[in-house]
Amino acid sequence: MSKEKAHGIGGEEFVGWEKRLGQQEPVVWQYRCQMDFEEGWLAWCSCSENDYLAYQTPDMFENVTYETRKLYTSPPKREPLSYSRTADLFHANKKATNAVCYWAGVSDAEKAHNIGVDDE
Repeated sequence: MSKEKAHGIGGEEFVGWEKRLGQQEPVVWQYRCQMDFEEGWLAWCSCSENDYLAYQTPDMFENVTYETRKLYTSPPKREPLSYSRTADLFHANKKATNAVCYWAGVSDAEKAHNIGVDDE
């Protein structure tokens, strides 16, 4: 297992995920470990935030790899893309040629995924 993955579940794969959580605070910190001489991971265990940070230390113990994760009560409400973000995406997409159709597609996709739709 790579050292990046030992620093947190999925390593770099979840960096964007944590940023999207915004200001939400975790409710539980967890770790699990895998011994180099055994197959498979041990069960997830809850721990303090300080222990969570300690388990991210590379090579904390020889022959043991740790993964950590934070659990949240629920994901934050997803908001529609801003006008400027949609414009940036349109200009970055070499295949997009019609701005009106592009904006309509973004709007329809957001509605289909209940993004920006009130829960009334």
